[in-house]
Amino acid sequence: MLQDLERILEIDERVTKVPRRGADNDLWRLLAETTTCFGAESDGKLVGFVLADVRPWEFGNRAHVGWIIMLGVDPAHQKKGVGRLLGERVLEEFKRQGVAEFKTLVDEGDDGLRKYFEALGFRSAREVVLRMGDGARRGKAKPRRKRAPAVRSRTKPRTTRGPRSR
Repeated sequence: MLQDLERILEIDERVTKVPRRGADNDLWRLLAETTTCFGAESDGKLVGFVLADVRPWEFGNRAHVGWIIMLGVDPAHQKKGVGRLLGERVLEEFKRQGVAEFKTLVDEGDDGLRKYFEALGFRSAREVVLRMGDGARRGKAKPRRKRAPAVRSRTKPRTTRGPRSR
């Protein structure tokens, strides 16, 4: 998969419409740290990929969890079963490894990707994703400002007694 890095970047750029950087070190690191990678080829050319990982625990859950981290299918090859094939293959690999729980993240407004994962058997989860930082408000309307709650001290306020002025 490392030899396909440039093609993965091309596919990702075509799918997301986000220009790629010249040297995407984050993707190199992701590929190096990912335990499960599959690619789909047509005429010897990479047309789709999936990067996934098995994590040994989650908050409050000691079971192994299979995460689909990144997925991309060249738009010219979408709606031809490539994505389904990749999704089914990675889920088969997770099951082979004894993993019974699978997760991924989908942006709230990405109906196409949500429907793709639902077709594979995924359903909305009970967990709530909490974000912080630059990406936390991406694509969201500015929230209405709420009044700050009153803060009360549980200790008695200190009083100072100084010289009385007359």
